[in-house]
Amino acid sequence: MLLATYLLVTGRFEQAPLLVHGIEWPAVAGAAVLMNRVDDTMGRVGSSPRP
Repeated sequence: MLLATYLLVTGRFEQAPLLVHGIEWPAVAGAAVLMNRVDDTMGRVGSSPRP
């Protein structure tokens, strides 16, 4: 949602073809999932296992 707001406010949404926007959304979502996965993994390092 933040990306869409940024693109609409700056006027860049209309400049790129629709295919580019179709590729952007999975890329952004994939990056968010990857960061969440890394965060979860780093949180487990050095912690005791849960019962």
